[in-house]
Amino acid sequence: MPVVRFLAWFYAAVAAAVVVWTLLVDFLMRNSSTEHIAEKLFTLSDLHAFVVSELTLVGRFGGDSVLVYDQLRTLIVRQLAVRPEEVIPSARFVQDLNAD
Repeated sequence: MPVVRFLAWFYAAVAAAVVVWTLLVDFLMRNSSTEHIAEKLFTLSDLHAFVVSELTLVGRFGGDSVLVYDQLRTLIVRQLAVRPEEVIPSARFVQDLNAD
């Protein structure tokens, strides 16, 4: 039974990551001028609030803010090749995580 629970959790986590990533890409494709938004997203906390807001706006936010944060953190670790302990809410993308 524990394996079944783990697999259910794992599939839910993967599905959540896909939803978050898809919504971000969709938002960027819908808005040709995203510079004004990017200028406001300095930290992981800023990005998290933005994603939760967008998910809520399109009716896809299930109320689990922690899951959204965890998925964003995982994506940032993978995309920027940084250590997980570096990716904290106050981490600034350019200054702390070396995102260009």
